[in-house]
Amino acid sequence: NLANPDDVRIAMTTYDTAVNAGTYFKAVTNKNEKRTISATYCSKYRGNGTCKKWKTATTYVDSSCVQERVGSQAFTDADPGPNAWLEARDPEYVYDSYRRRWSWTSIPDCNDFGPLPLTHNKSALKSYINSLDDYGSTAGHMGVAWGWYLLAPTWNSVWPTGSNALPYDEPDAAKAMIMMTDGEFNKYFSSGQGDSFDQAKKQCDAAKEKGVVIYTVAFKAPKQGRDILSYCASSSD
Repeated sequence: NLANPDDVRIAMTTYDTAVNAGTYFKAVTNKNEKRTISATYCSKYRGNGTCKKWKTATTYVDSSCVQERVGSQAFTDADPGPNAWLEARDPEYVYDSYRRRWSWTSIPDCNDFGPLPLTHNKSALKSYINSLDDYGSTAGHMGVAWGWYLLAPTWNSVWPTGSNALPYDEPDAAKAMIMMTDGEFNKYFSSGQGDSFDQAKKQCDAAKEKGVVIYTVAFKAPKQGRDILSYCASSSD
């Protein structure tokens, strides 16, 4: 028996094609879930190929899905803010020889519910687990990132009271992340940062450098999946 029920707290997050930031969307992206987005395109060209007339297309989005963070804070636990916001998952506006349109192949989609911050509420944890389903592709690097964010004291401004993470150097305290996946990391958005495997390795390295212990469970994983999980684990034990 523990002296205090909150001596052990657990957080959970889902990840697939993207991560659903849920009620924390505004805090991590500085955008509203319900928003209008726009794209500027050239509607008429001059004979030399330069644009003669620009137009703007708009569309309405209601989504709390987010992509990976980009830029200098992509692989850190920096709290969201200027130059460190996470990327909202928005559709793209495309132009081809047939038509101009919003590409809903990039429609904002992700699991239906957001992260569960640190808690000792067993009912909340069991309810979260019972709500899980298989959905979309596997953006494994974003699962690692959000697992870290839930443990990072730098993100305490995002999470509610009672879910604040302890400092990394808190005596007699430990931070552990458990990754359970088939390891088929097949979805990413910022190609300039590498694919999902590349980004997951960088996230795992950075989290472990801060003292986070990573356990991995290879669930029906092929060799490539076992390899990334072996890489991320703190040790072969």
